[in-house]
Amino acid sequence: MSHEELILRLSQLLSLPPAHGGLRRDGEGFAPLDEAVMLLAGRGPGPSAEELRDFLKTPDQAARFELRNGHFRLRPCPAAVRQEKEGKLQPVSPAAVLYYATSSRVAEKIRRAGVIHPPRNAGLTPLFGSEAEALRMAGRLRRGQPRVLYVDVRRAVSAGQRFWVDSRNRYYTHDLQTRYILNMQPNFRHEVSSGAVVSRVNAEGIQFALARVERRGRCTWELPKGHLEQGETPADAAIRETREELGIAEQPEIITCLGEVRYGYYTLEGNPHLKTVHFYLVRLPCHEVCFHPQEDEGVVEVRWFTPAQALRTLGHDNLHIILNRAIQLLRAA
Repeated sequence: MSHEELILRLSQLLSLPPAHGGLRRDGEGFAPLDEAVMLLAGRGPGPSAEELRDFLKTPDQAARFELRNGHFRLRPCPAAVRQEKEGKLQPVSPAAVLYYATSSRVAEKIRRAGVIHPPRNAGLTPLFGSEAEALRMAGRLRRGQPRVLYVDVRRAVSAGQRFWVDSRNRYYTHDLQTRYILNMQPNFRHEVSSGAVVSRVNAEGIQFALARVERRGRCTWELPKGHLEQGETPADAAIRETREELGIAEQPEIITCLGEVRYGYYTLEGNPHLKTVHFYLVRLPCHEVCFHPQEDEGVVEVRWFTPAQALRTLGHDNLHIILNRAIQLLRAA
């Protein structure tokens, strides 16, 4: 096992939960060294406990790993700790997807290494909040064709990855393994969908229609959405999906586009997908509308909610930004 492979494997063991092959860690993030040796040996010949301890004491690795009484952990990122103290960075839980600017040649090196390391003397890996920003930066690199990598933030955070943001809304993280990069995985696919925030205004005020959807044995309250059909525009798809999922005869009226939501997910077969959903604010007549939910698509109930109720009930946090935009627009009208 090469030193680079050993570093990557140790980082993985310290980031994965024990149920998924990771190390047991205490409240400070320390894991038993002996347990790491056993797990490393399960993948083939690995170092002994003494060899591993000596390796972690070398100057390069002492900057990355911390040893204490037969236990070890990844050190907190020094650059981030320093800049947090200086008030230049704030820890953050960012959007579901962030973007890394690179080039085709560098991306291939990243694929082979299995990890993105911070630039020399930087200490942190820079990321962007929008694909357009990342693409502009990638175009300046002049090392092959511009390339943007999609970082699955939710998956990375769940494994212990930390992110920071500066005053320019530029994001940062430490070493980033390629298993958190959607478009570096086999069978990657980008899906485009469209959805609607369905509203009405009557004597009781602003109301939103949410659909209770049952999938894989669990129910969540959601906004109507679905894939675009051949030749269909996002706006047309939003209207069609609203009528189909809610089971209404009325024709919704589009008020405005609310923007898009992006997130990564894995299919039942384990294939990574990046999903982009365009959302529109639509209006239904203020008179009573009869819902006939699309039960064959898992929609079991449709109900009206006040803005406060809808925010509490909506099942996905990344949709709260979209719903808040709709609330602000309707209140300002």
